[in-house]
Amino acid sequence: EDGIRDVERSRGLGDVYKRQNNSYTYPPLFHSLSLIPALLGLPPIDAVRITGILIYLTLPIAVYLLISNYTQNKISKILSILLTGLSPLLLNIFLMGEFPELLGILFFILTLHTIKAKKHLLTPVFSALALLSHPFFGPLSTLLFLFNIRDIPRRDLLPSLIIFLSLSSIWLPRYIQIADNAITGKWHNRINDEYQPVFWFWKPEEIAEYLFGINHLTLPFLLLSIIGLLKTNDTLLRYLFIIFLFFSLFHIPGTQLKPIDTLSVISIPISVIGIESLSRKAKSIPPPFITLSIIFLLFTIQILHIDYAKKNWLLERETPPEDLIHATEWLKNYDAKFVRIVSPAAPE
Repeated sequence: EDGIRDVERSRGLGDVYKRQNNSYTYPPLFHSLSLIPALLGLPPIDAVRITGILIYLTLPIAVYLLISNYTQNKISKILSILLTGLSPLLLNIFLMGEFPELLGILFFILTLHTIKAKKHLLTPVFSALALLSHPFFGPLSTLLFLFNIRDIPRRDLLPSLIIFLSLSSIWLPRYIQIADNAITGKWHNRINDEYQPVFWFWKPEEIAEYLFGINHLTLPFLLLSIIGLLKTNDTLLRYLFIIFLFFSLFHIPGTQLKPIDTLSVISIPISVIGIESLSRKAKSIPPPFITLSIIFLLFTIQILHIDYAKKNWLLERETPPEDLIHATEWLKNYDAKFVRIVSPAAPE
């Protein structure tokens, strides 16, 4: 009976994938970058992994540059690197293999940095690269670029527009299809869309699960961000936090936008501002002690969460059957020269 159910489940998944119109779900930049190590001789899976790891290692540098626009405190700059490594979104990205999303986040942060640093000719470069990386952070980076147009000097305005259109034009028509897929509900990015709301807010119990259950660091980052928002006078950061909060609570069919993916991105720089504010207010306690205490607490939560995730993150309907796991391990030991991809349904 279990074997029959597995076959039926595979057939059902196959039907779902056939019905999807996801040709243009993800832009091609990450896949193009992954070709470089593949052309150098690495197997495809390893090429994807090494590209994702390189992006991961670059992300703290981008956050460091961004936070440099808000503070000259060296401890806060180093803190931004540590918080990037602890960010709730990273565990989710590496679990789901969402490396294009990580690339989009990288270019989104660099877009925000160049706006704050007034590097007007670099802003359209990173904004266009974000469009070529991810269908959520790309358009958001474009909105940042357009929002900043009024502050671009007249001599740089036309070159900025030419740079942006030259780099992004290859994929701009595809975003029409992406928007149509999302609006009409054809963008089935998850196999369990039937359990998700359609253009409406998540239920309170589901939001509570995201905040307390999926990643235990989401709530501490959110609390630190609220402190940072009360401290900062930066209007753009506040607007971005509101936008990310909205897309954490309001669901677009077929997407994976949750607090773990979106709100935690902007929470990194705002949390740094929040921790710096707490350090200054506690006059009787040395600021480095407060900073180190918060970092130690976050690391402790991270360690506890990793153990929790190992036991609870793999959903039964998304976990390969045990016999398939054993068969895959045997194939690897028998012949490790080939890369095998397990498909949910046999090709017709």
